[in-house]
Order: sequence, then C-alpha cells, then structure tokens
Amino acid sequence: MISVVICTHNARVGHLTRVIDALKLQTLSTQQWELLVVDNASTPPVEPLLDLRWHPCARIVREETLGLTYARLRGIKEMKGTLVLFVDDDNVLDSNYLENLADLAAKRPYIAAFGANVSGEFESSPPPWYDGLLGWLAIVKTKRDIWGNSYNLEQLPVGAGLCVRRDVADAYTTALASSPIRLSLDRCGSSLTSGGDTDIVLTAIDMGFGAGVFTSLHLTHLIPSERLTKKYLLQLAEAMAFSKELRGRIGRGPLDPEPGWRRRLLDLFKRPLVSSFERKMLDARHRGKARAARELSNSGFRSQHN
Repeated sequence: MISVVICTHNARVGHLTRVIDALKLQTLSTQQWELLVVDNASTPPVEPLLDLRWHPCARIVREETLGLTYARLRGIKEMKGTLVLFVDDDNVLDSNYLENLADLAAKRPYIAAFGANVSGEFESSPPPWYDGLLGWLAIVKTKRDIWGNSYNLEQLPVGAGLCVRRDVADAYTTALASSPIRLSLDRCGSSLTSGGDTDIVLTAIDMGFGAGVFTSLHLTHLIPSERLTKKYLLQLAEAMAFSKELRGRIGRGPLDPEPGWRRRLLDLFKRPLVSSFERKMLDARHRGKARAARELSNSGFRSQHN
C-alpha cells in the first residue's frame, strides 16, 4: 500500500481542492493506497472544507506543532503503507502517478527515494528577470531517469511528490529524535526554509539505497503570483542559504568553500558593477549563512566541518 500524505497549513482552498480532485482521478485502485491529510495548525481547520468520503481509506489528522517537519513526522506515525508519498497542498499529480510509482517501487527495490518531474502552473507569467531561477520553485525537468547513491547526485528529488520506503521514513524519524537541530531545516509558518526534503533523501542514501528522479512521475506545481516577486525571491534566497549552510555544518551535505582573500577582494571590486538586485541577493545569502551559524551556536551543536 502507498500512503499519500498531504501536509497542509493555511492552504488556498482552491489549490487544495485541485490536489484532492487529481487524487480522485488516479488510475491505481483506491484499495491499494490510503490518503492522510495532516492539518498543521491551520486556521480555520481544513476538516470542514474537505469531503473525503469518496476514498475508503482516507482521514484527516491534526498536528498542532507548527512546522512542515512535524507534519511529515505525524504522517509517518499515522501511515500504514510500505511507501509514503508526500504531496504538498499545491501539487496536482498526473492521473497515472500512483500506478507508475507502484510499478517503479516493485521493479527497482534498490531505489528508496523517488522524485518526479515538476511543471509549473503560474497564476501570472514569470517576469523576464526570473529566467534561470525557476528551479528555486521546485520546477524539475529531466529527459531521462537520473538516479544514484551520492550526495552529489546530478538531480536529487525535491519535496514535491517525494516518495520514500517505510524503512527510510522510520530511520529519518529516529535520526531526528537524536539530532533535533535537523527540525530547523524546513518550513515553519511563514518561513521559507527548505531542506527537510533533502535530509529525507540523504537518509535513503546513507542506508545504501539509491535515490532519483523518474520521467514516468510527473506533477504540476501551482504557483501564485506572490512567489514571482523580487521580495519573495530575496526571502527564498536567504532561507535556502540558511538550510544549505545548516545541513553542511551538521554533516548532511557539502558546504560551500570559504573564499580566500583574493576572492573576497575580487568580489569587493565587482560589487559596484552588478545590479542592485544581484547585490541584494548576495546579501540575502550571507544573512542566511550567518543565521545558520548563530542557530548552531545557540543550540550548542558542534559543527562537523570545523
């Protein structure tokens, strides 16, 4: 059985409805998958907004501790399947997603983390300056299956439509209990921090399994207009730098090398030549890295990259 876990916090009702409607259209029999909606402290609660009577094994659970990681952990605790598929509250799955996922999992027992190609459906057209940055919105386009067992995998699966085997989910839960600093890697309320999905994928790799992105899995990411603004992108740049720095310092991925004095001097000379927005992006990344260092210091965690 596949356990489909939707973690949601104050979602757009229209988006969440489309997510559920896409699940209704799945070609895989509902006898072969369950549906868990984890309401992560939404106001108002989502239960009165959803009718899940069409599915024989669907339920809504409430997780009051705010944060995507806590919602995922609650989903893992409640799940009954041998695979857990995390579907964000703005992810519209293709109708064959679950059927193709079941087929992949059966034919590739050495893979334990499955990711999808992700297209974007934009509420308004992305501005020209956003070109080349769409990957920051979890847009993934591969023309072939990409998988392996390395932290430096060409394309690690993103959180949208991420599926892992039960053994990996359980190991991830145990690891967080002994390393609570990792609870800070993902979104919480209005925070855009995003690194928990990578942490889950790396758990599969640590266990000796493969991870990858597969062309037979595809979903559409619903992207509102506010995510196409420079303000949002600056917030996202800071949050992503925070997550990457924190993961690197606790041994959950590579750290960017510290620039030498020549590089720092060159960057200083180049700064007046770049646009105001590029300077703001650099400053945002620096703030994110500095915040990660402060959080580790305050937690008393000893960096593994001293």
